[in-house]
Amino acid sequence: MRLNKRIVLFLLLASVVFIAIGILKFILFHQTFVVDIFKHPFVTPSLTYRTLTWAGGIFSLVIFMGLSWVLSIYRERQWVKLGIIIFWVWKIVLFVFFNLTFRHQHPHPSYSDALMKWLSVTNILNDAVSFGMIVSLLFVRNGVIRIYFVAFGVLMAIVYFFQYAGSFLYDGFGLRWGLVNVELLIYIAHLAPLFLFARLFDQSDKLNADLTLEL
Repeated sequence: MRLNKRIVLFLLLASVVFIAIGILKFILFHQTFVVDIFKHPFVTPSLTYRTLTWAGGIFSLVIFMGLSWVLSIYRERQWVKLGIIIFWVWKIVLFVFFNLTFRHQHPHPSYSDALMKWLSVTNILNDAVSFGMIVSLLFVRNGVIRIYFVAFGVLMAIVYFFQYAGSFLYDGFGLRWGLVNVELLIYIAHLAPLFLFARLFDQSDKLNADLTLEL
């Protein structure tokens, strides 16, 4: 297999749009690097915010599909590719599940109880799938792409650390930086795929020649 320059360009543009959405949300909704829960209490997200978040999720999905494609091009181990593929397939399943669930809620109390149980299960599965994705990113071997995948894996590990331990650091130790804006960290983490696709696009001819020699 060879790098298709048009596909790489599409993935590069998807990454640029994803980062642009993050910057737009940061500016429009006056976000900060550290969330001040006293000055900015939780409010119901506006339609604009939900639309941008939904669009960002779509582009993030495209980026992860692109990463699994790159891993196939460079003939990485199957379990490494599988960790990424399972992640984006799981995200599609979650998207469909939540859309169907919350559009067709039943007023009966037993329905709400069943829904809460399923949400607990999906949270556990989501954590497991995300952990597998991060491990896969860290074990990419090819020297051309390894630094980008490892950087992405480390940054995503930081994201999940603050997502789960941030409030504990703040409540238990009074560390205000424990309330770092996790959403902003996600957009920062996606700079790694952006730089990867930029390099693949810029050096596609040379990299394809190298791939041919490897064959």
